[in-house]
Amino acid sequence: MKLLKMSLFLLLALLFTARIFPADKSVSPDKGIRAEIIQELNDAEEKISSLGKDIPEAKYPWRPEEGVRSVSEVLMHIAGGNYFFLSFTGLKMPEGMTEDSEKNVTDKKVIMEFITKTYAYARDKIMAMKDKDLEKIVDFFGNKITTRQLLVKMVGHNQEHLGQLIAYARMNGVTPMWSKKEN
Repeated sequence: MKLLKMSLFLLLALLFTARIFPADKSVSPDKGIRAEIIQELNDAEEKISSLGKDIPEAKYPWRPEEGVRSVSEVLMHIAGGNYFFLSFTGLKMPEGMTEDSEKNVTDKKVIMEFITKTYAYARDKIMAMKDKDLEKIVDFFGNKITTRQLLVKMVGHNQEHLGQLIAYARMNGVTPMWSKKEN
């Protein structure tokens, strides 16, 4: 009987403290805004990487007209852009990525390595952010926005240049893998 009373007391104590100290409801990696942003970045990475691999290296210098980015420049712009957006949160640009990288890095293999690294970096940094980090205000070219809004803008930047890369690929006779019809 004593054991039953003790067990009942412990059970009540646990239930009581659970009401006072609720479970941590912070965002887990499989849900919430960070997970949604990463999901969108993963989709962009998959398509950008696919196009980067499918466009022949001989077409990397191709541009629709003078004064517009070439294929290699678009890819490096995307890679640099992810680092650049995250730099507004106080993160440093990694070694090897400079303002000149967009114009100077033209080797397909090196570019594809930058693409892989930039998305891995973005995923790691975004998942390391806490909910309160997403509410921090950053100065984005004179506009005061939340880190969350900055990340949304970063996704938009990826999608914008994915569209540009799709157009470049099609102008060069490359059909995006996900658009090919199954026979």
